[in-house]
Amino acid sequence: MIFRLSAENKTTVKSRNQKLHLIQEDHFLTALDSKSKEKGPLESNSENFCVTLMGPFISTRNKPSIAITILQAAKLLRSINWTVKIIPDDIQSSYNAQVNLRRIDAASAKKKAKIDQEFSYLSMNLDYESMEVKNPAGVSVAYIDTLSNDEDEQWITIKCISRQTAHFIKIQLRNDFLLAKIDHVERNLAFERKDFELTSITDIECEELGTSFLLKQKNTNEIVAKAHCFYQNTDADSPGPTLDLIETKQGWQEQGFGTSLLNAIEEFYREIFANILNFEEDVYLYVCNVESHKNFEWFQERGFRDDDGLGGRLIKSLNEETAAEEAPYVIRQCMGRTLGGKQCQVTSENKSPL
Repeated sequence: MIFRLSAENKTTVKSRNQKLHLIQEDHFLTALDSKSKEKGPLESNSENFCVTLMGPFISTRNKPSIAITILQAAKLLRSINWTVKIIPDDIQSSYNAQVNLRRIDAASAKKKAKIDQEFSYLSMNLDYESMEVKNPAGVSVAYIDTLSNDEDEQWITIKCISRQTAHFIKIQLRNDFLLAKIDHVERNLAFERKDFELTSITDIECEELGTSFLLKQKNTNEIVAKAHCFYQNTDADSPGPTLDLIETKQGWQEQGFGTSLLNAIEEFYREIFANILNFEEDVYLYVCNVESHKNFEWFQERGFRDDDGLGGRLIKSLNEETAAEEAPYVIRQCMGRTLGGKQCQVTSENKSPL
């Protein structure tokens, strides 16, 4: 199975609100041509110095708004004399002009006006710029953004220039935000087959945070399978890792490598989002724009459920207990024997022998 950005859209996915346009191949898993010009995300380079924090605002409100979420993060950082620039200079000049016309001179009134301006700006603008964060020395150290316009699920992202900055910010926000830490590095991941090695590479592609997964045979260094995930489901406008590509090279198909790779990806994200999952907050792995019925069934057999009722968007909780409870129960008849030689008559997705 393959999910890949179409060539005409691959270089234009620059907005966090822009949908990913995916194409589906008719066959189950497509050959990976090592000579192909289209290398996809696997050509990306790691930013070894960079760390991204992301997670939800722990609010006493049932549905905190985008404005409240960002302003709370800014308030906590400003309390230690860091600056957070929320309003761009041109818009700020316009606001200042309005304040001057009203002849507001008292310091307390100006401070209140500033907060009101920021709330108004964040409430009225869905395509605002990332907010620059500077330390007391005036050095830019981070950028704040959100991962969703959904009022039910407000996550922030903070891209930090160093691990030290990320560690400091995470401590400063720890009482109000559950933040996962994503290092922009290349990592060797555990893989269930000893003759193969799995690597993850996290970087920024098309101004979107993403992680590539590359599976190789150890003795030949041959690419066997690859996958790629972004960290926002732009189709549903929800935060969470979103699979936009997974494929196995021709000659290695129908040997379980796709399933093994998917399992490793799920484990990778369980580790990253462990502190959020342990707080009984749910994090989902998404697959969007699934148009092929065969692709749809393949994911269902691995515990993904239909999220939109149309078969185009599938999700699976990274909490294993929740995933087991929510797994679709589609009964089907197994014909003959599987590749493993096991006979099956009736099964459901969470017990699939495939």
